[in-house]
Amino acid sequence: MEQTDSPILNRDLILVGLEAATAEQAIRIMAENMFEKGYVKDTFASAVLHRESVYPTGIPTEVPVGLPHTDVEHCLKPGISLGILKNPVTFQTMGDPTQTVSVHLIFLLSVVNPASQVKLLHRLIDFFQQSAKMNFLATVESQEVALATLSEGLNVDELAETPAGEAGQAAVEAVHSFETTVRHPSGLHARPAAKFVQAANGFPCEITINNLENSKPPANAKSILSVLSLEISRGHRIRVQATGERAAEATQSLQNLVESNFGEDVG
Repeated sequence: MEQTDSPILNRDLILVGLEAATAEQAIRIMAENMFEKGYVKDTFASAVLHRESVYPTGIPTEVPVGLPHTDVEHCLKPGISLGILKNPVTFQTMGDPTQTVSVHLIFLLSVVNPASQVKLLHRLIDFFQQSAKMNFLATVESQEVALATLSEGLNVDELAETPAGEAGQAAVEAVHSFETTVRHPSGLHARPAAKFVQAANGFPCEITINNLENSKPPANAKSILSVLSLEISRGHRIRVQATGERAAEATQSLQNLVESNFGEDVG
């Protein structure tokens, strides 16, 4: 099973049999390797650990994983580092820091384009739910086999960031966005979140949403779980971006929905 490196997957970023006593130690080892290989800045490790302390990334899938990452300002070029631990380490659970999960696989991300980060996170979450491949990956003992498994499972060539100018002016013009403040008492939870997601799914374009009040990455506006994970409360400012067919129509419709308090008569 031989596999060549891709723009974001490199065998030198795959650490097999990683020995660490804690999640922090594992992240530091992986981050230092990424720094030495020229993928991230010297601020990367500290930034990842700070974000992890505020927004933990342990995911309790059948094969639990850690997905630490940080803001693009600490990254130099896109890459995925995989740590296959000799013994599992404890991560706090994403969305519920009071719970912990015993993690055997860590995916440490360096992303320089927020739009690419959204696509990559979605692809990874899908991959994490492929139990057979994840169970196999947890037992891999060579970089080459791990690289081939990841390349096949993630189809990473589709995730390579487009060089400047290659997309063309038409693609640039197809990107539309807006910023606004959520005034509904429930924020983007309960009925408002459901209405927002339902409206977003009515358009064929790709739509993302940011909570500008925290450092969480952009989320898929068409996924109720992704929207809820942003923890958007009343008074929070958001950014919504749409790319592709009917993008302008989508952003205008969603802006009207949010600014009309989702069609509800609330104070």
